[in-house]
Amino acid sequence: MGARARATLLALALSIASLTARAQTPPHDTFTLTTTAPAETRHLNVYKPPGYDTSTDRYPVLYMPDGGLQEDFPHVAKALDEGIRAGEIQPLILVGIENTERRRDMTGPTTVASDKAIAPRVGGSSVFRAFIAKQLIPEIGRRYRVNAHRGIIGESLAGLFSVESFLREPDLFDTVIAISPSLWWNDGSLVREAPALLKNQPQGERHLFLTSADEDNIAPNVAKLADVLKADAPKGLDWIDVPRPEQHHDTIYLASEKFALRRAYSPKKPAVAVAAPAGGHRVLFIGNSLTYVNNLPSAFGSLASASVHVGVDMIARAGASLEDYDHDPVVMHALATGGYTDVILQERGGNATCTPGCEKRMAAFELTDRATVALANDARAAGARVYYLGTWQRASREISEGEVRGERRIAALAGIPLIELSETRRLLMETYPDAAWTHADGEHPGQAMTALMALRTWRAVMGEVPTRTPCVAGALWYHAPNPEGVLHIDMEATPSTCLIDAPMAARLSAAP
Repeated sequence: MGARARATLLALALSIASLTARAQTPPHDTFTLTTTAPAETRHLNVYKPPGYDTSTDRYPVLYMPDGGLQEDFPHVAKALDEGIRAGEIQPLILVGIENTERRRDMTGPTTVASDKAIAPRVGGSSVFRAFIAKQLIPEIGRRYRVNAHRGIIGESLAGLFSVESFLREPDLFDTVIAISPSLWWNDGSLVREAPALLKNQPQGERHLFLTSADEDNIAPNVAKLADVLKADAPKGLDWIDVPRPEQHHDTIYLASEKFALRRAYSPKKPAVAVAAPAGGHRVLFIGNSLTYVNNLPSAFGSLASASVHVGVDMIARAGASLEDYDHDPVVMHALATGGYTDVILQERGGNATCTPGCEKRMAAFELTDRATVALANDARAAGARVYYLGTWQRASREISEGEVRGERRIAALAGIPLIELSETRRLLMETYPDAAWTHADGEHPGQAMTALMALRTWRAVMGEVPTRTPCVAGALWYHAPNPEGVLHIDMEATPSTCLIDAPMAARLSAAP
């Protein structure tokens, strides 16, 4: 095939791709805006959420560099439209800014020669940001019903511009989504400046979503920024970093946008009751030694009949609290890529206990509360239903009731159902005192307790009373089997150990 024929086929393919993108783009407005700095005409594309034209509501606005119809506007608008209609994303307006000189507008000043060589003009990010702040935002406010919330989404150099805006002009956007941001620019100077710049961040609720692919010049810099945020994030900043090393620079946007949008713009009132999936279940347990001693995930999976497919994974470390999993890259990657239908969060024993008078000491629960809410939001953004699996206290009825009271408070705060254990366990121990409620070490769950957790979790997740006996495939663990990563539970492992007999399983299943 000659060069001209190849060029013709390429042009035809690009034309078809353009028509396909336009056909898939949700209905939107398009207009132009003449600017003075620099003097040029900007093309803008605006997606309005379902119901906009028949309501009087005001909406958040998400600004989008690379927002032309031949750029990233079509797929982001489509992801937004689908998410809003499904109730997974709050309604908002998307403003796509078509590029004129992309590398000029998205980059700040640089002293690196190779940076300067990428385009005839670079370093114009402050001018581009001034256009957005002084001309575009007021114009959108005149044309559309907007509220005070503004966000920005960008990938690669547009991600760099988004992070630079977050750090240098923090009042401009309260929500920032930066996908594989090119933080290598100017030898990574923006990351080095981040600790000082974060000190000038405004107080109040703000959101930052970071992700990166397998890029050796981007992922390390994003990880460095995440480390800075762990140490210096201002109060009120809800931030998340989701490493995606299985993705590439040309796939990360499409792979991340739905999760990012659902995480940054979660519905104001998350639904507690979500319909169970029609197909199989993929369940992730996030917990600690209460979760892995006796292999609770395997006991849970064993309750499935032959006609029900259940895949079970676990992230559990000795002594871990939910606070330890907040911003944890293993958890973030698992949620973003695991396809989980259900996520079970289990706190470290006693962390949630709220005995009478604890209402005066709510500051003591601040970190636990914040981590639980964040993890629940992360799991919901991944499309999963989320549950709070309780723990138990043995000392007295008052302390046991305090455990349940505290767990109900935190579960309600996170908008997720509580799977209660402490009071149920206490009452069952009175009826069946000889059952193995406690491990030989006097601290961890005995086999009857692990069976009870499996049965009650099954009832919550599946919406039915289990009829099978909980058994464990493989070892009855005592030490964490994979403390550094995600453990995929092998339901076919041998030997198989039933934790209790069938009559006892029936009694525990029937417990209210």
